[in-house]
Amino acid sequence: MKKLISVVLTMGFLIAAFPAQSPAAKGGCGPFFASCCLGPRIGLEMNEGKEIKVIEWLRLIIPSPILAIFQGAENGVGGYFASCCLGPRVGEQLNKRKIRTLEWLRLVPVVSIVAAVIVAAEAGQGKTMIEIEAKEGLKK
Repeated sequence: MKKLISVVLTMGFLIAAFPAQSPAAKGGCGPFFASCCLGPRIGLEMNEGKEIKVIEWLRLIIPSPILAIFQGAENGVGGYFASCCLGPRVGEQLNKRKIRTLEWLRLVPVVSIVAAVIVAAEAGQGKTMIEIEAKEGLKK
């Protein structure tokens, strides 16, 4: 447990130390680790110039089911469970965007790490959620 906490804290410090330098800067270490540690859409939206919310930082120390009440519950029970199980912004945006296949795959134990790394790599490469929404037809 101590190793897990130290890894998560180290990644958090790396995210803080290497943010996108300007709204025009895309990709890199910050969005990659944000997608790994905080949620699949966070790094992708960092590439659009959006900030990490305080409630998303708190997910590093407070269990997701508690925070999901505040972040995804405005979209009903589906928003709560999406925020709790798939990622904070997934539940928050459930009324605007569909859930990606890669986000659903994070629920499958065997492939969850692979799916998380693929999404993080997209964020690290500079892709944005708007680009992915258009490409995958996620807009409701």
